[in-house]
Amino acid sequence: MTRYRKHITKENSALRSGRFIHSLDKQLEIRPHDISLIQRHSRPLEKIISAFIPVLEKHLNQSPDINASLERQCIDANALAVEFSGYMNDALRPQENKNYSRWATSIASLFKAIAIETPALLGIYSLFLQFTQQNIYQDKYILATEKLGLFSSLTKILFRDMGIQLFQEWQHRDNKSLLDHDKIVHTLENIPHLLWSVDPVNKKIIFRSPHPDNCYSIVTHSPIPYFDKISAHDKKLLLQAWDKCILGQATEVECEVSDGGIYNKWFRHIFTPHIDVHGKVARIDGVSEDITTKRNTLVELQSLATKDVLTGLANRTLFSDQLTQAIKQAKKSSTDKVAVILVDIDRFKEINNTLGHQAGDALLTTTAQRLSAIKNGAFLARLGGDEFALFMIGVNIEEKSRLLTSKIETCFTHPFNYNDNELYLNASIGISIFPEHGDSVESLLRCADVAMYSSKRYEGVYRFYSAEDDPYSHLKLQLANELHDAISRQQLQLYYQPKINMATGRIEGVEALIRWLHPTKGIVLPEQFLPIAESAGYMNTITDWVITEAVKQTAIWYESGYHLRVAINLSGRVFQDPRLARRIEKKLADINVPAQCFEIEVTENELMNDIEDASKTLRALSKLGISIAIDDFGTGYSSLSYLKKLPLNTLKIDKSFVIDMTNDESDAVIVRSIIDLAHNLGRRVVAEGIEDKETWELLSILGCDGAQGYFISHPLPVSEFNQWISIAPWNLNDQKIEE
Repeated sequence: MTRYRKHITKENSALRSGRFIHSLDKQLEIRPHDISLIQRHSRPLEKIISAFIPVLEKHLNQSPDINASLERQCIDANALAVEFSGYMNDALRPQENKNYSRWATSIASLFKAIAIETPALLGIYSLFLQFTQQNIYQDKYILATEKLGLFSSLTKILFRDMGIQLFQEWQHRDNKSLLDHDKIVHTLENIPHLLWSVDPVNKKIIFRSPHPDNCYSIVTHSPIPYFDKISAHDKKLLLQAWDKCILGQATEVECEVSDGGIYNKWFRHIFTPHIDVHGKVARIDGVSEDITTKRNTLVELQSLATKDVLTGLANRTLFSDQLTQAIKQAKKSSTDKVAVILVDIDRFKEINNTLGHQAGDALLTTTAQRLSAIKNGAFLARLGGDEFALFMIGVNIEEKSRLLTSKIETCFTHPFNYNDNELYLNASIGISIFPEHGDSVESLLRCADVAMYSSKRYEGVYRFYSAEDDPYSHLKLQLANELHDAISRQQLQLYYQPKINMATGRIEGVEALIRWLHPTKGIVLPEQFLPIAESAGYMNTITDWVITEAVKQTAIWYESGYHLRVAINLSGRVFQDPRLARRIEKKLADINVPAQCFEIEVTENELMNDIEDASKTLRALSKLGISIAIDDFGTGYSSLSYLKKLPLNTLKIDKSFVIDMTNDESDAVIVRSIIDLAHNLGRRVVAEGIEDKETWELLSILGCDGAQGYFISHPLPVSEFNQWISIAPWNLNDQKIEE
């Protein structure tokens, strides 16, 4: 294409001076914001321009006049399309007016040199504008809130370019034959805007461009297009904008146009006043753009931004906005309160992993439908994953939230059906109240979340927020700070509770139980401070201390001839550490203690949180020779699958079944079933919580292997435990520990 550059003429003096371009910029209201917006989106625009090359090539080949000109000049349509795209890339970069005018002159001269007239060039601009509009609104990397502004800025720049082309053409032709009328009409018909001028004094239309029937079929002949088709509200806004323009101020307004319900469109009007030498508005020029598609797209995007795609419920963003308004309303009232209810589906991850995400999505959709049916005026949203939230405002809100929560619980009493599977689900529910538990969206959601996790611990019973359950309450925050230095100040101590072999009546092992000897609060039990330690990130440090102390004490007893297997409890988070087995192996090796003297206890629920990672750690520990026990058995999943597959040695029956088994036949049946199950699978059984002789004897009859509880001994510090051994009625088992 460079051989055609010799045809490029010197730029016009008016263009060289930049006065004409300055005038165009003023009339089209091209501002620094427009240039900045285009520059910020230069990369997606470059991609769009590049994608336009084959479209333009096809257009050039299919246009008889243009194609004939290209053949006469031996020009390849693709080369011209590439050249035009290069000019477009240059045009959308901020430039000085004189450089820009040189660019505009050169592209016009280039097309003129190969006998392509300005109307055809304007047609190419129109094609480019339509192509760009479509791609901008489909580009997912351009923010939805900026798409309309970007296309508007781009339109202004391209109108400026077209103005320059027309200006140069007028400079080189006789005023009587500036442009062929039919070609101009054809070009204007393909511009997706209505251009018009009005004499505001006589209220007459001076000029109105042709318009595509499919876009502007409801245009009327009033000075303001389709004025009689506009709603009363929008008509008022439009008249206000028109009055400002008559006073000499450029204005812009959007309004809805309807012809009685069949036709419904949105238009954007730009009114530009032209002031004569006397300072009067002599003419008003207008541009009307059909923005129906853009507006619908924005409405759809706004809906996507505030709605959950899967369930159609409000999402977290909309929930937060609405809850903010409810809190403001309640603050103005002396009686109104706000209740926030958080609903979390239990075992949802297990369903996803077992049946697949399609099943999970189906269950979430059904849950949303059931909750929608019973919400009774509460605002319902899906916050994400398997978590739903509701809020309500009013008086007696505590009682109302209890009633609604009862209805929520009924949503989970009926089975969920998926592919002929009947699935029974439970939900954990937490409730927080404004103003007692917080005065902001964040604080109320956090408190409801604390209550919801407390509900999980209480096996699905809904819970109101309580500072007792909150790991971040003021009291617990103070304990967390003090716990940080508890190890260095030697305030942590291990207590030991013996385990008895029921067949021999001898001590076979002990369970190490941590205690915090607080300087002012006395003995703090693990259930009071371990959740704080876990939330504060201290569990790894505490676990290392427990392992070290337990291994040291095991070594002392072993050297003294006491062959006791020492058991320690591990939390789920620590247990899932892939380095756990190596850490314990190193401790045993450093202190020279046989692995058979050590036992790890983990609860069912913690084990099932991540069964895959947990099973790897279990196998690594078992390979070392360490015994594995499942604590609190019977309160969690009790899955035969993991009992069969995992390297488990012992099942510890939860004390809730043992304590009252002599009085409650149901508990006795459960205990007997667990013992039979364990023995059939080749596992030992230890019963916790034995507090009297009757329970001991019943467990012995049922064939229980081991016993632990206050009937034998309370947990004791090591000094008292050593004294207890010497006087205990239980003979110490001096034989080697069975592997």
